[in-house]
Amino acid sequence: MEWSNLFQYIATFAISSGLIAWIIRSIINSFLKRDIENYKNKLMESQIRFTKLHEERATVIRDLYYKLVELDDNLKSLICPLQLAGDINLKKKFKKSTKAGNNFLDFSHKNRIYFNNEINDIIDKINSLMKRAFYDFRSAQEMDELSKQVSSRKEGSWINKEKMEKWNKAWDTITLEIPKLKEQLEKEFREILGVK
Repeated sequence: MEWSNLFQYIATFAISSGLIAWIIRSIINSFLKRDIENYKNKLMESQIRFTKLHEERATVIRDLYYKLVELDDNLKSLICPLQLAGDINLKKKFKKSTKAGNNFLDFSHKNRIYFNNEINDIIDKINSLMKRAFYDFRSAQEMDELSKQVSSRKEGSWINKEKMEKWNKAWDTITLEIPKLKEQLEKEFREILGVK
């Protein structure tokens, strides 16, 4: 009898231990599944938020670039030393350039948060050069008005020379300096958007 009781105790103990182990494992698996589901949900929320942010950023990049191209085109048309007959007059070009410049400046300032410091520095340099070219051209136009007021050709010749220097400086800024920065900006934007 002793052996049979011993086997009965061992069998009861084994079954009880197995049952307890199964219950503990079930409880642990239940907690783990719940934690995994929570983690999956948080990961999915983060992914959705990141996707939405990336889409917003892509829209801001597109709109900013459109405004930059519009400003660049308007300034080139305004500052170009060769003004074509039949084209809109300088006064209208000046207004269009001013509006495009203000739009670019305003939009870039409002959306700085979407870009790192390097990109914001490039945008600031572009803004600065565009303003400089615009003001150089504007002062050249004012000199033109002044030269018309000066009666003698001899007195007005230095004005015309300085006017042409300012106009050329504005044109060089638009055609030589800004394209380099624009190229850097395009490269940065392509990296953000994942375009190779």
